Amino acid sequence: MKKIFIISCMLVLSCTVFGQRTTPKFNGDENTKTLGAYLGQLCNPEIMDSITGTFVVMVKFSIDVDGSVVDAKILKSAHPILDKEALRMFNSMSKDKWTPAFNRGKPVKTEMVYPVIFTDKPDDIKVTSGPTHQTR
Repeated sequence: MKKIFIISCMLVLSCTVFGQRTTPKFNGDENTKTLGAYLGQLCNPEIMDSITGTFVVMVKFSIDVDGSVVDAKILKSAHPILDKEALRMFNSMSKDKWTPAFNRGKPVKTEMVYPVIFTDKPDDIKVTSGPTHQTR
């Protein structure tokens, strides 16, 4: 059976302001493997059964101050059906799954980019250990 594999590499695109800043956490965990496993469970199996090859959809989204996923959009398209599925998965996450980022003790909205990899070749995917942060 084909499976969805998601590279566990997030890129925080928001600016880091002077002071202590934390990053958003999925299910209280900074390890993005948890997010990858969750998205794998959300993926429609009929879509996975219909693909051959490996496709990457880059999803940009924000974690709002209440922990909800907002403003999800496709940065890099793979196929309209896969793009739609990736957006559906991110938009279906409930706000209790995310802890927002904090800056100086206050929750802040944070933009993130996450590559969703749909593949029928599980051996082709390398999973990294955690998020990568970009500061400006």
